[in-house]
Amino acid sequence: MTTTSLAVAKGAVLGITAQPATAEELSVATPAPSRHLTNTGMFAWCGEEIGRRPGGSLQWIVVSDEERARMDAAVRQGLNAIFADYQSNGIINAQEFYEALNQ
Repeated sequence: MTTTSLAVAKGAVLGITAQPATAEELSVATPAPSRHLTNTGMFAWCGEEIGRRPGGSLQWIVVSDEERARMDAAVRQGLNAIFADYQSNGIINAQEFYEALNQ
C-alpha cells in the first residue's frame, strides 16, 4: 500500500468511525477445550448479540460459586443418567466418547 493510499484509507476509516468510543475490551478465560461448544458457539453468539444491540446492551450475569456448584452437580447427575441409559442399552463407551469429544 502506498503512502497516499494509506492516508486515504486512514481518513476513510476515521470518517466512518468518528464517534465516541464506548466499547471496552473483554477478556474471558474458560476451562473448556478450544473446540468445546462454549468456545465455538456461545462466545460467537454473545459477540453477535452485542453487535446487534445499540450501545452493547447485552447483560452478562455472573452466578455465585455456590450456584455454579449446584449447576455443575445437576449437569453431572444428568450426564450420569444419560450414560447409565446408554449402558443399559449395550453402549458401554458413551462416556468415553463424550469425554474424548470434549477435550
